[in-house]
Amino acid sequence: MKRILVILLLLITFNSIAQNKTVVLKVASYNISNYKLISDTGFNNGYTTRVRLKQYGDSLALTKQNAFTQGISGYIPKWTSASGLDTSQIRQVNQSIFIGPYVTTSGKLVVNSPLADNHIRILGANSPSLRISEGGVSPTKEIGLGLATGVNDFILGSISGDYCIINSSLTSSGIVFGIYNGSTTVEKFRVDNTFSN
Repeated sequence: MKRILVILLLLITFNSIAQNKTVVLKVASYNISNYKLISDTGFNNGYTTRVRLKQYGDSLALTKQNAFTQGISGYIPKWTSASGLDTSQIRQVNQSIFIGPYVTTSGKLVVNSPLADNHIRILGANSPSLRISEGGVSPTKEIGLGLATGVNDFILGSISGDYCIINSSLTSSGIVFGIYNGSTTVEKFRVDNTFSN
């Protein structure tokens, strides 16, 4: 293998946690092919230099390993600073994601808060909305809720400030209101294509 000589001026500055001081290392040249130090400055010989570099690298690896192995099982960590980790409010249980205190329930995403009116908020300056559909691309069945911020937003005839309840399904399905009667939920009111105000 052809020897590749690379002239390096390596300036490494790091804080020693144990001694609380700055160490500066300058390496003049290095042989990339076999990692044999040709010459250096800052330490007495190449062996010492390599040991110091390895110790520093090992300490960094250990710090990162400890950071990512300490925590509460199932909870997604959060960065509290450039080097600090803590436990967030987001938890995964099986295939479900929980935000807030965990409760036994079902659903892919569960938001739980003991505070009133403190769950999910959708923001947007231009007609914010929530959509539910059967598929991702050109669904045939889709419903939604929206806040109109302009004329004809979501529904033909809407004006800014209207709260819009939408059934944009291609099957011309209706909007049904139901109430639980003690044993099942029954229809109490329906709006469909035959309804007129």
